[in-house]
Amino acid sequence: MKEIFHELELVLKVYNPYVLDTLALGLDTKTVQENLATAGIKYGDWAEIYCWRNGFKEAEFLMYQDDFCSWGKLMSLETSIDLYKENVKNGPWSRDFFPLVDEGGGGYLLINLNTNHPGFGMIHVYAPHLLIVDNPETAYDSFHSFIETLIACYKNQIYTSIDEGSTLDIDDEQEQEISKIMNPKSVFWNED
Repeated sequence: MKEIFHELELVLKVYNPYVLDTLALGLDTKTVQENLATAGIKYGDWAEIYCWRNGFKEAEFLMYQDDFCSWGKLMSLETSIDLYKENVKNGPWSRDFFPLVDEGGGGYLLINLNTNHPGFGMIHVYAPHLLIVDNPETAYDSFHSFIETLIACYKNQIYTSIDEGSTLDIDDEQEQEISKIMNPKSVFWNED
């Protein structure tokens, strides 16, 4: 996974250096493992994202500026764990899902952690406030394909950012096309 995060960093340096500047430095593996364990979650290769970068610096958080991807901002491990724990108590989605990306208005990208579920390891979108989906729905075939899709979207200038503090411009049609090709098992991009 380190190689793909290295590639993502190189791509962000070229295509969206502003967002890279707002991401916090990564945590060491042991810290990530220990923090996940407090929520009863086993460390998996997907959790290495927190070793690469630990979400957005809180001081840098602006609602729709400098988004990491079309789905919003990469959450810090601490914020993700807090949201996960809150969701286990009161939440709208099952405990099988761990939040990774926050779109800022109640929508999230979630990873399915249930090893007995056919969607295990897949990234799901949950965004009922946008009337997109009421229940988590598959959007990326795996965590790896999620990162690969982000890289492809930046390299193909589907995601562009003009300057610091600007919103991420997204070619929605092209994003759907490339995401559908790169994630053929996922429902979200294949809906009409």
